[in-house]
Amino acid sequence: MPLYPHLESLWLENTSMKPFQQTMESSNSGLVQIPTTTSFSPLSKLTKLDFFWIEDLECLPDWFKSLTSLKRLRIWNCSKLKDLRPGIQHLSSLGELEIHICDGLEEMFQNDDAIMWKALNERLHSLWLEEFHKLEALPQVDIDGAANGSLGLAGCWGIFSLVEVSYKVAPLLLSALLLPTKRYWWLL
Repeated sequence: MPLYPHLESLWLENTSMKPFQQTMESSNSGLVQIPTTTSFSPLSKLTKLDFFWIEDLECLPDWFKSLTSLKRLRIWNCSKLKDLRPGIQHLSSLGELEIHICDGLEEMFQNDDAIMWKALNERLHSLWLEEFHKLEALPQVDIDGAANGSLGLAGCWGIFSLVEVSYKVAPLLLSALLLPTKRYWWLL
């Protein structure tokens, strides 16, 4: 992949991570003569990133830190994805996170890495998790309800309570806003 410093949205489907990784690491390789600051990183303006059926995605690498403008990350059917670290911790603009049908992440969610979720607190306003059948509790994460926050769960059969989730809305409104419907939870 060549450098695209003005690209705002990228959808990768049924491909390898290698071209994307080469693009992200190209500024450090000496192949491309550009400054190494984040404002000159290959995809520094990227605000939306979608991964669909990326077979060799195992984690979000450290070079994700150069995606300083990333606001939405969606990950679908990446079966080998085992961890969102270390890259998720560097995404300082991330407000929306969707993860659908990534069986390899079940263990990471069960371990509830407080450090990783703390990095997302205060800025994450939308979280959607789908088809995590073994998930029994949500990670300790703050959803910013003041920023039209939303929490969506589908196919997370083990979750019976949302006690661990905190919202920046009045505590009395919380119970009125959470509506369980056939194992789907929505924060309106």
